[in-house]
Amino acid sequence: MINELYFTPLMDECIRRNDTVKKYAGCDISLREHLAGIRATAKKNGGITFHKDASEVLNACEAYAQRLFGHDISSKVREALELKILNTADHHGGFYSAQAFQGDLLFAKLLEMMGYGGRVYPLFSFSHVELDNSTYARGISCYGSAEGRQLLPLQRAKAGNQMVAVTGAYNEEMLMRMRQRIDSVIPPFEDTYKEKLGDIIAGIYGDKHILNASGYADQLSYIGERISAECFKDDDAMRLIYIEAEEVVRPLMIKDLNDKDSMLWHMFFDPKVREGLNAEKTDEDIPLAGMLLRGVDQKGRRIHTLVSGGERIEGIDHSGRLLEYPMDVKEIEKLLNEKKLIPSGLAAAVVLAFERGYTWSGGYFQSLYLPKWAKQCERIFKDAGLDTAAETLGAYDGSAFISGPVFALNETEDHSAVPAGPVEFMIRKPSVSRLDEFLKTPLADSLRMGLFEMYIDLVPAGEKEEGWYRDAAEFCGMNYREHLI
Repeated sequence: MINELYFTPLMDECIRRNDTVKKYAGCDISLREHLAGIRATAKKNGGITFHKDASEVLNACEAYAQRLFGHDISSKVREALELKILNTADHHGGFYSAQAFQGDLLFAKLLEMMGYGGRVYPLFSFSHVELDNSTYARGISCYGSAEGRQLLPLQRAKAGNQMVAVTGAYNEEMLMRMRQRIDSVIPPFEDTYKEKLGDIIAGIYGDKHILNASGYADQLSYIGERISAECFKDDDAMRLIYIEAEEVVRPLMIKDLNDKDSMLWHMFFDPKVREGLNAEKTDEDIPLAGMLLRGVDQKGRRIHTLVSGGERIEGIDHSGRLLEYPMDVKEIEKLLNEKKLIPSGLAAAVVLAFERGYTWSGGYFQSLYLPKWAKQCERIFKDAGLDTAAETLGAYDGSAFISGPVFALNETEDHSAVPAGPVEFMIRKPSVSRLDEFLKTPLADSLRMGLFEMYIDLVPAGEKEEGWYRDAAEFCGMNYREHLI
């Protein structure tokens, strides 16, 4: 039987590999107090002078929600976003990830703490990720076993490296195959799961309106809203609206590329700034100039691009072939609208955070790289003589951390406990009032309960302890039973 002495090394590995986990793993504060700290960060950023109109973000998000969900929901989306804080932790289609989903619920409680009461909660989900990313946009993740999560695929395995942004809509034949896979994916004793998954596939995925959507990304937004409405026993408890981030960023990016006073214009067309972006590197040794755009090949796979010091945007495709895109505003605009170029992380941060003042709250990676990007860009703009932009970048706080803590667990057949994702919430149907009780959880304990996906993300496959998932499940089953839903 696992004990504290064994569990601690698993947690220590995560602490050693990530400074955000290290910062909070020993914190003596509750989740509610942690959310209050994020609220304070948003207030701090609200005191900075930004140079673009934040209502442009509101307009773009409202238009997106209006197109998919209609006026009643889009007006609430606008109301929530007037608080000028975003959840930017999600990969589009990743709402089945227990860690991501519980981060979404924490963000909903944060908006309530900031005075919002609309029961419709907008969440930014990035679609320039592959279907087989860690939050598994290819299908559905279930958390019903102490041996590991179960993955039920919808999209074919050979499509796993396609970007969500350009994946076509699924059809009834794909749903039929998905349903046929349930028995092979879900262990025999989990009949409750099989029944619920059948209901989800037939009643939500198989909804004619969702089937007829224009692409997979829109289908995922519809599915996320429908699933969130069935996660609690309370009527109309909440609606989670997953906004495809790139659909908001793209028109703002185009607008800024046409404005010679914008940070983004300088990043593309000011030789001094562009030189700095090529010199500054990410922790993965990628030039910042390579974090602005992603190209798309004929199979929907992403192409890493570099806004270099020349007159072209360069990319390397999967065969190693050099590709070139024109360094011209109108051509870039055309390629963005055709989804042959996709806005990447730094472009999104510039137009949403650094220019228009939205506080980003993300995961344990983003809470490290976003502050680093801001400081790197501050140096670049300062060296280029653009002091006003540098001052704004130096003041911005991008360290808000919301996706990683876990507070709700699902009991497995052997009385162990694992994180609860949306499927488990749909089966157990807790009261929404449980969320307020969970906010009393010590942050350090919520990180221990979040070890499952944190350990997957932070520790390479070849270095993981054998049987670690079961050991963590047994530990949580013994020590955190009050967190079972």
